[in-house]
Amino acid sequence: ALLPYDSADPVLTAKICSLNDSSFDYDLMKQYFYRVMTDENSTSTHIAAAYWGLACLREPVLLQLNELVKDTGLKLIDKLYIALAYAYAGDIDTANTLYQEMVQSYLKEDTLRAYITMEEEGYDSDDIQEATSLCALLAQKVNGAERDKFFEFVRNMYTTDILTSAIRLTSIKSNLKNLNLESSFTWELDGKKEAVTIKGRETYSMFLTAEKLQNIRFSNVKGSIIVSAVYSAPLGEVAKT
Repeated sequence: ALLPYDSADPVLTAKICSLNDSSFDYDLMKQYFYRVMTDENSTSTHIAAAYWGLACLREPVLLQLNELVKDTGLKLIDKLYIALAYAYAGDIDTANTLYQEMVQSYLKEDTLRAYITMEEEGYDSDDIQEATSLCALLAQKVNGAERDKFFEFVRNMYTTDILTSAIRLTSIKSNLKNLNLESSFTWELDGKKEAVTIKGRETYSMFLTAEKLQNIRFSNVKGSIIVSAVYSAPLGEVAKT
């Protein structure tokens, strides 16, 4: 589990692995994934997600994936995790083959956005957003033609009970590899004014109190800029919410 009061979750743990953030103990995650694969109570989705997590950790899983992918009873979500495992393990060709199969069967799109759905499995709104967020990340990995449309859907989505923030962050990081853009803005706070230019994969961060966050002002925004806010609080206060 990621939090003391949380239960173990191989899907969420795999998503965190895909972020490649040094804040987490990846050795413990690796041990956890191997336990998931030998646990008789693990579902097919948990096992597929565990393989994705191990692939993110550079574990040798290709031979096992080649056997797992032969299972005709796999659900769509399982196939997405397996395809991502192939992509993170370096087998882009197989990942792309699985991606193309799923896109041909489950893609819905308009002129701006694309998403994944499967009515036969009773997908609700959260299921659609979960599958689409995974497919968006996969599209970035295999350079799928629909990757921009998937990304447009993912960056505007909202779910009620499925955590997709990790996937959105990973998709954004992956998408940045394909960009060669420049954006800029100006911020003003407490009489100080500063112009900021962001090129390509660069980022800009600020550490503010809640009071200062309310008072900061932005202007002269140029280009496409994505903003992420992270709030820190003692664990006890988080648990109460």
